[in-house]
Amino acid sequence: LVMAAIASVHRQTYKYFESSLGLLWQKKLTKMLHQKYFSNSNYYAVAQGGAIGGQVNIKDPDERIVSDVKDVADQMSLVFCEGLYTATAGGFFAFKLGRLYGIRYAL
Repeated sequence: LVMAAIASVHRQTYKYFESSLGLLWQKKLTKMLHQKYFSNSNYYAVAQGGAIGGQVNIKDPDERIVSDVKDVADQMSLVFCEGLYTATAGGFFAFKLGRLYGIRYAL
């Protein structure tokens, strides 16, 4: 019962950290992209299809910035958190294995 409670708290903390990190990255990426989008009247060029040689017509670029950035930030936070979890779990179990059976089994 105690292990289940610890695992539940750990999982919720992990999910909170992952969503907070995704939101932070989403805000930063959106701000960076909006700065580039609104600098030097780039939004006029994109709206008129002159972004790349006058051939590209992007529908709703401001909406795409927000939605695509959310997807990218969520996936980046997921990959980062999974990598961090894997590294810490691996380190913990290597430490436990080293204490139980010796250092040569842990490496």
